[in-house]
Amino acid sequence: MKDSDLRVLLPALSQCSQLTSINFYDNDFSINVLKELLHHTANLSQLTKELYPAPKEVYNHLGYISVEQFSQCCAELKNTLIPERQFRSLRFGSNVCYDCGRHYIYELETTLCDC
Repeated sequence: MKDSDLRVLLPALSQCSQLTSINFYDNDFSINVLKELLHHTANLSQLTKELYPAPKEVYNHLGYISVEQFSQCCAELKNTLIPERQFRSLRFGSNVCYDCGRHYIYELETTLCDC
């Protein structure tokens, strides 16, 4: 999905009060749309597992991730949610690394791939 696809779903998503898990990994969202997504899920108190993609701004023109930018953007996104809701499991994941096939993961801190 892209930004425009997600924006269409946001109003309906915010009404899914019994939702316990969401996985948006492997989508191409900007940091602004991810902030909107987090805002729309803020009232979903039943969520126990939240998986979000790294914002597209953390990748260079070749598709490689900037680790520093990834960590900063994910921390900013996490901090966007903290005032609105207590989260149980919140993760941001990058696209698969071209070199080792693993993801960069941001949970409480950044976990790098193996290369």
